Amino acid sequence: RILTCVDASTGKVLYSQERLDGGGGVYASPVAADGRIYISTQDGSVLTLKDGNTLETIAVNSLDEPINASPAIVGSEMFIRSKSHLYCIASKDS
Repeated sequence: RILTCVDASTGKVLYSQERLDGGGGVYASPVAADGRIYISTQDGSVLTLKDGNTLETIAVNSLDEPINASPAIVGSEMFIRSKSHLYCIASKDS
């Protein structure tokens, strides 16, 4: 998995051909919320990246089955649809 980041307003390439940590192939679209980018992978991992001008992996969290769908974010909850489960991840304060 290789990632390139481009500034949408200027077209300037911020970083290019950067290899992502952890996970398998990516089928779903990345989503962004609250200064983070979430990428789900076909091996069941969700990569959390810092939204910024350089590639910074914050976390790689794994589930026990493949994920082929983009995470859905509603308020402070994240829904992840795996092969046979729907997960809701939220803080205790939600």
